[in-house]
Amino acid sequence: MEKELEFLHQLTPEIDEMIHLRYKILSNISYFQPIGRRNLANRLKIKERKLRNELEILNDRHFVQVSANGMYLTQRGEDMVNKGRDIIRTLTGLSELERELKILLKLQEVIIVPGDSYEDEVIKQELGSAASKLFRRLIDSNFTKEKCNAKEKDSKVIAVTGGSTLAAMAEMLPSNLNKENLTVVPARGGLGEKVEHQANTVASQIAKKLNCAYRMLHVPDQLSQESVKSLLCEPTIKEIITLIKQSHILFHGIGRAEVMAKRRGINEEERGFLEREGATGEAFGFYLNREGQVIEKVNTVGLTLDDLDEIPTVVAIAGGRDKAEAILAMIETEHDDILVTDEGAARKIIESIKI
Repeated sequence: MEKELEFLHQLTPEIDEMIHLRYKILSNISYFQPIGRRNLANRLKIKERKLRNELEILNDRHFVQVSANGMYLTQRGEDMVNKGRDIIRTLTGLSELERELKILLKLQEVIIVPGDSYEDEVIKQELGSAASKLFRRLIDSNFTKEKCNAKEKDSKVIAVTGGSTLAAMAEMLPSNLNKENLTVVPARGGLGEKVEHQANTVASQIAKKLNCAYRMLHVPDQLSQESVKSLLCEPTIKEIITLIKQSHILFHGIGRAEVMAKRRGINEEERGFLEREGATGEAFGFYLNREGQVIEKVNTVGLTLDDLDEIPTVVAIAGGRDKAEAILAMIETEHDDILVTDEGAARKIIESIKI
């Protein structure tokens, strides 16, 4: 496939732009449908006349249908979006970028999707799709019937954090995967996210797709030290924390320090401290500087950075060029094995490393 696409690229280099544009139109309709033409043109930042011409072609080829409520994708259009992801990756030369970033960050694997989620929120869906494929590959290779006993006492544990990208991963997983030998758990307590983005919700949605067990952790994300100690003495909480720390695979997001500080309601004085100390990233309640050193931590219930050393496979999922420094901060802690990110973040990370 790569050789054929490279041939087409050399013969007709303008084909790249056409394929990218039409794929972007289809993926945006898929994400926002039903959507009007003017709204779509604004999101794509192209002239409405140009969009109209492209939509006529896509409609004639039965990829798009128009209704009074707006535009939808046909089943053929949805299939094209799903099949087109790998082709777009090849056209954008992301395989070479993945190899370069893997070496620079000293990771087992790097997966990069085209685009920049900082500019286009649809790319979060692409990140979710890539993460869901990785999720299936990891559970298929690590948790086959031959490797796992389906009895509850031998159940393998998968932990997930919350966030919009992790929620997209859960959404993109196919239904009825039938992995009864697994248990899905939230990696930590809630964080005041939208309900659909909370770790408990993501864990339950994944478990539904896998047809397996799940457990919930019904505690806030930030508590006083005394409250944490008290909660950890509760038998039910103690049991779920023990289970979470036995995770075999962890999928987690990464946050920008200033964004997470505001979300947690940290006061202005403490936010100023984090800024002065150079905090750029946040994960598991730890605020990290560019070198991966801990600047500050909040009292949380669930996994901590130290726990990650005991988890065989740790996957970070985060994108957007605005998160490049935050991603670097987390990778510098040397806890992650695999990174799923987007082109915007990847190129910014490489640029930062080479400065």
